[in-house]
Amino acid sequence: MDIFERSKSEKLNYLKVLMELSKIDGEIRDEELKVIEYVAQTLGLEQDEIREVHGLLYAPIELPTEDDYKTELLNDLVMVMVSDSKIDIEELLFCKRIAVQLGVQPQTVNDSIELLLENNNIFPHLDRKQIRENYLTVKVQDKDIYPDLP
Repeated sequence: MDIFERSKSEKLNYLKVLMELSKIDGEIRDEELKVIEYVAQTLGLEQDEIREVHGLLYAPIELPTEDDYKTELLNDLVMVMVSDSKIDIEELLFCKRIAVQLGVQPQTVNDSIELLLENNNIFPHLDRKQIRENYLTVKVQDKDIYPDLP
């Protein structure tokens, strides 16, 4: 079943995971909220339904079990992570922890970042040079935690 065919509560939970990532560094930035609102709109949620996500911030996260849904979630997490044109180590580790909980290799997050950096059609306003420089620095820190990754 496709994410667009999910129930309202499943869609809100999906957005909650994105919100969790956005607050990792202690501040939810406007750029992050814009990406989350964009995802919510693509899921067919109305503005009042999107506001419900803020009330769910401290509720437990339920992760998807279907492969397509997992991939979409990881891609959307990466979009939220880079929306402010930087990558924080805590954000990267959060994404990788989610990947592991989904039963997906943590390298998938790196692959998604690389894909986004190569494709200028995805969020063309991003400062890809800054993201790449920041990503290379964070990737070195990440090696200490996931030494088997390239």
